[in-house]
Amino acid sequence: MKLWKKILSAVTAGVLCLGSVGVTGMQSVLESMGTVLSASADSYSYGDLSYEVTDAGDIVITDCRLNAEIVEIPSEIDGKSVTSIGEYAFSSCRSLTEITIPDSVTRIGGYAFYTCTSLTSIMIPDSVMSIGGYAFSDCTSLTSIMIPDSVTSIGEFAFCSCTSLTSIMISDSVTSIGGGAFYDCDSLTSITIPDSATSIGGRAFSGTPWLAKKQEETPLVVVNGILIDGSTC
Repeated sequence: MKLWKKILSAVTAGVLCLGSVGVTGMQSVLESMGTVLSASADSYSYGDLSYEVTDAGDIVITDCRLNAEIVEIPSEIDGKSVTSIGEYAFSSCRSLTEITIPDSVTRIGGYAFYTCTSLTSIMIPDSVMSIGGYAFSDCTSLTSIMIPDSVTSIGEFAFCSCTSLTSIMISDSVTSIGGGAFYDCDSLTSITIPDSATSIGGRAFSGTPWLAKKQEETPLVVVNGILIDGSTC
């Protein structure tokens, strides 16, 4: 794993996406850096990818060659199932334009595709249950994404500063949307939030045209009984 890449991603994310969110968010970034510095598992290679094998015998994709453009993640490597895309696995892969994720993957880790600025679209398979914090943060070319029914939680700042994203449909299975999840997505005009979302973090939709329109309609923007913005009062 490229340790320097992961540390740089964590620090830069704190600067670009935290904004006025405050000390709690920065503490999260610092904790992530601590996790990075303590990582020590053996790493193996498969094409452009690096991976680790868990104690359970599953495979976690941990890294990718920085100048890779098109990547297909296999469902199995050496007979072991690929179940997770780890933290920072594709972060700063700015040449990446296309990624195929197999339906064996159940988790997309934090910062997994952070600053993949050439990635225009991605298909998340129905097997994925959680999208980690900052997973697609600063993917500035990302125009569309489908969140499948299998996903139950979207991490904090997961799509922060995805400035080309125009619409998002959140599946009926999602119960939790993290703070700043779509923060500063300044082209996002259409958002579908399901009734199942019972937890919505602070500033989840701040800086979006969608929220600005809601603020024009009422000074208290309420979704599913949750006050998500009252800044125009």
